[in-house]
Amino acid sequence: MSIIACRILIVLSLLLSAMVLIGKKGYAQTQPTTLVKDDNKSGFMMLLGPSVYYYQGSPQDNFQSFSTKSVSYQAHVFIGYTTAKKQGGNALGIFGTAGYTSENIFNSMLSFQNLSTDEIRINKYFTFYQVEAGVIIANVLRFGTGIGKQEFTTVSGEGEFNYLSSTAGLMINLGPVMWNIDANFNYGRDLPNTSVKIGTGLLVKF
Repeated sequence: MSIIACRILIVLSLLLSAMVLIGKKGYAQTQPTTLVKDDNKSGFMMLLGPSVYYYQGSPQDNFQSFSTKSVSYQAHVFIGYTTAKKQGGNALGIFGTAGYTSENIFNSMLSFQNLSTDEIRINKYFTFYQVEAGVIIANVLRFGTGIGKQEFTTVSGEGEFNYLSSTAGLMINLGPVMWNIDANFNYGRDLPNTSVKIGTGLLVKF
């Protein structure tokens, strides 16, 4: 998938999230009940929304070298089955993520992982994709593990790094949306070291 498709996905998630929030607000003003998902019922659910992330690199980093150049954007989606709140409010399903990797973040990743490539195309945003099987426990804690792929472009052509991906996070219920705070760990396959991205964003409930 190209960077254009990734940009379209993130923009659409922003627009769709805004439209759903506006629609729910307007509906709530004219109806005695809202469209917010009933936590007392079991069934299929979907979460969708944008977020920002910070490429920290080493999990042992204490943020003394924090830089806004290590901040970028991504979009999350979750599709799964959730139990009723009285049954624990747990959900089992698939998490998907697509995001941008700036030139600065990509160079930081190469340095941290001791990797090398041909000369990269400058002033480019590269894309990454992750798919994880996971759970949401009590509508609060989320855990998942799966695979990921970092795409990039050099003067010689297209390239990619494949890796394993695991995520742990906190989800705060804010009515029609959930505030997501998570740590995503990338490791294995083409990556010799474990790196971490810290992210936060809003997920609209469907």
